[in-house]
Amino acid sequence: MPRAYDLIVNVTAPAEILPRLGALDAMVTNLRDRGLHDAADETAELLEEARAFEPAMQARSCRLRRLWKAVETASEPVQDPAEATRNVNAAALDYRAVKEQEDRKGPTMSEFRP
Repeated sequence: MPRAYDLIVNVTAPAEILPRLGALDAMVTNLRDRGLHDAADETAELLEEARAFEPAMQARSCRLRRLWKAVETASEPVQDPAEATRNVNAAALDYRAVKEQEDRKGPTMSEFRP
């Protein structure tokens, strides 16, 4: 069975951390067991920040997904330019309406503290 550090030793980008939250959790325990409390505390903080950031990132990507698809489709050569523009504009209106509604509820990333 792989040890926690086998799974996270090569993590260099934030996007690589999210799939390895369980390994980071195990690393906190391993660091504490070795008496490395300062490193365990910082790893635990990183884990907490990643867990708080994940839902915010998911909410944003869901809100943007239709608009991204419309823009990507509009870039295809077979797409009628007028129809593509209409699709992008409709998706942009939907995106802005959802964003405005969510902004009224409060910040999406209120729990995330860098």
